[in-house]
Amino acid sequence: LINYSCNLLAQSYTNAWILLIDEDGEFMSMAGAGEKEKISQLTECMRQGDYPLCVKEVLGKEKSSVLYNELDDRHEECPLFGTCYSQVTYVSRLESKNSVYGVLGVTVSNRVSVDEDEWSLFHEVVGDITYGLSRIEMEEERKRAEEERKTLLEDIKKINSRLEQSNKELQDFVYVASHDLREPLRKITSFGTLLQDSLEGKLDEDEQENFEFMIDGAGRMQEMVDDLLIYSRVTTKAKPFENVDLNRVIYDIKNLELAARLDETGGTIIVPEPLPPVRADSSQMHQLFQNLIGNGLKFNRKGVLPEITIHVRQIKGHMVLVEVKDNGIGIDKEYHEHIFTMFKRLHSREQYEGTGIGLATCKKIVNRHGGDIGIRSTAGKGSTFWFTLPRGSY
Repeated sequence: LINYSCNLLAQSYTNAWILLIDEDGEFMSMAGAGEKEKISQLTECMRQGDYPLCVKEVLGKEKSSVLYNELDDRHEECPLFGTCYSQVTYVSRLESKNSVYGVLGVTVSNRVSVDEDEWSLFHEVVGDITYGLSRIEMEEERKRAEEERKTLLEDIKKINSRLEQSNKELQDFVYVASHDLREPLRKITSFGTLLQDSLEGKLDEDEQENFEFMIDGAGRMQEMVDDLLIYSRVTTKAKPFENVDLNRVIYDIKNLELAARLDETGGTIIVPEPLPPVRADSSQMHQLFQNLIGNGLKFNRKGVLPEITIHVRQIKGHMVLVEVKDNGIGIDKEYHEHIFTMFKRLHSREQYEGTGIGLATCKKIVNRHGGDIGIRSTAGKGSTFWFTLPRGSY
């Protein structure tokens, strides 16, 4: 661009040159046309940072352009001084908004009549060159941004790939470790119980208590291993999504999975109106509702029969909002963000049984279905667990 511009200008002027600088005002490149030897000398001076006075003036903040009818002795160090001494010299800063690209200079014999129209035309040339330089800068920035974006995307892909591999290895480890732990734990519990029975009446009080601690610890460990297996199976044993009838899910939970717990607590499950279908993993829907309804039955208030109410309504997009409301002990607001964390318990095992994995499993199931999960609750006034799921078709 600058070479082409200088060659065009040299057709009308004795000399024409364009200096390009960087953000710090340092020399980047230069092009010129006219008196080749003197232009070459000027270029070398510029390259060494020895800018002539006319360049220093327009690169300053006060003047964007200067016009010399003749150069005086202050300019004698400029290689073009001999030529410019008897010529009109025009120098202009090339800038656009906050960017300064460099300086354009031309000389023309003072014996040639240069009127205002000529200088107006020259200003237009300055504007055209500046516009061209700004477009080049924008294109270079676009290319740099595109390259940076590509590099960033590649880095993200690599990180995601490593994360996926790490997650898979971790899930496989949890599944295998949990699966392999079940058998020895069963043996500890079974043979411990058999040994305790065979030694009945032969153990003192401390020995009997130690046996009970051992069997109880193995039982709690077994429960935790079972829950870890359920958690890991959300991904390792995932099934394709299909239309799931939530009414059937609640019916099965009421009459099969939690039938004994409902009888034991005197609890009821209320579904005020038919539930719409969802697009989901059927077995995981059973696990999700079983965990939440089971919590409503477990964390009940003394003297108050558990009551769990389930509502589902459509929301924006292709999702439905499910609410599972209970009338239990409730949860303080300060714990709302933490209850979906693995092994997070708000009560001792003596107060309420459990491993602290159930709600973490619920969150993992909902996230796998592209939804969100949360809670609205006040201590002593029950809880409402809400979550979103993809809407099914009738």
